[in-house]
Amino acid sequence: MSAMVSAAVFGLSIFAAGCGGRPASGKMKVAAGLPPVAYLAKRVGGDVVEVRTMLAEGRSPHDYSPGAREMRDAASSRLFLSTGMSFEEKLEQSLKRGGTRIVDVSRGIERIPMEVSCDDHHDHHDHHDHHEAGDPHVWLNVENACRMAETIRDEFSSADPAHAVVYRENCRKLIDELRACEARLKKDMAPYRGRRFYVYHPAFGYYAKMLDLRQEAFELDGREVTAARLPEILRRAKADKVRTVFTQPQFNPASVRALEREHGITVIPADPLREDLLRNFSDLGQALKAGFESDDGGAK
Repeated sequence: MSAMVSAAVFGLSIFAAGCGGRPASGKMKVAAGLPPVAYLAKRVGGDVVEVRTMLAEGRSPHDYSPGAREMRDAASSRLFLSTGMSFEEKLEQSLKRGGTRIVDVSRGIERIPMEVSCDDHHDHHDHHDHHEAGDPHVWLNVENACRMAETIRDEFSSADPAHAVVYRENCRKLIDELRACEARLKKDMAPYRGRRFYVYHPAFGYYAKMLDLRQEAFELDGREVTAARLPEILRRAKADKVRTVFTQPQFNPASVRALEREHGITVIPADPLREDLLRNFSDLGQALKAGFESDDGGAK
């Protein structure tokens, strides 16, 4: 982040500190770096918390720089909910100096390797946030999402004890819904345990682990798939009888669209950063099930 941007955030933070993180509505003001984290915060906070998201749906966090409005929202908030993405970390020191409490909602969650392939590409290094610690997409797993919700509940209760009962009850309801969704997914996906699914960007490792599936990524080291790598991907896909590939709106997989045109592969959109996390869990499961059914039996 440039010195000018840092200075701007610092100035905004000083202003926000005097506001106490509460807008005219009386609600506690909270900022979240990512849409799924904002969803958890909105569900836990309910009607007594105002939550703003920095990253818009469809945007990639890996090349994102917050604008003036997003910085104002973060700087005027009581809490800033982070998972340690690089754009979040660049803001943290300035926000702390201004009185905003930084909360790592992913703390205590074990990171899994950022898998670029399920077979022989584990020796490659990726360029993404937390690449030393593992896959950053921690929210795409019900167990992790429940732990994140509990962290948010505890932080909200500490910052706003008057509404601690509200936060506890909202969190309990959310966790019940998440657990019920997980049970349905595991029941529906049980016939496909161990199966591979193909993705452009390897963002679904935690989701795959939850359902005992295996993701196979087109992208390697965060780069567009090359002409040299395409034949190997096609060989794998053919061996697995795969006819569907999941792509993310944060990337521009022209090569995958070419596969759709030239090899009859169906491209299905799947957004790991969709805000409605509960709905996303369910919709991803339905899309995977439909994909497996269209893959003519697939391969284990």
